[in-house]
Amino acid sequence: MKFSVYIRLLIENYFQMCLLSLIVYHKFLSFSNWKLSFNSILCYIILLFCAVWPILTFAFLYRNKYRRKEKSFIEKYGSFFEGIKEWKILSIYLIIPFLLRRSVFALSIMYLDMELQVIIQIMLSLALLCYYISS
Repeated sequence: MKFSVYIRLLIENYFQMCLLSLIVYHKFLSFSNWKLSFNSILCYIILLFCAVWPILTFAFLYRNKYRRKEKSFIEKYGSFFEGIKEWKILSIYLIIPFLLRRSVFALSIMYLDMELQVIIQIMLSLALLCYYISS
């Protein structure tokens, strides 16, 4: 369980990272002194991470889809695959819609009206439910 704890921590805190960096970007972005400059640069780094993290996760899952049963792989990344149905090869990719849904939610909180937020979240939840039912 070497790296899986950190990966799971990043997945669980992905929404908070996106939302907080969007708040800093929207309200507090400034380069007037060194503290605000550091804050702003950190905000850009976290926003870049939030944009790249779903792609990296997909690449990791796709590259290692057949290694899930190897003992050395389970020792390193075992808890990352907890709760995933082994017999469904597509079930390992469910983390991607999960992360994208959270990033859309964070963006909608910052930039959309309440009615549009609700509509988008209902549509995304129904799409995810349809996917679960169909697979």
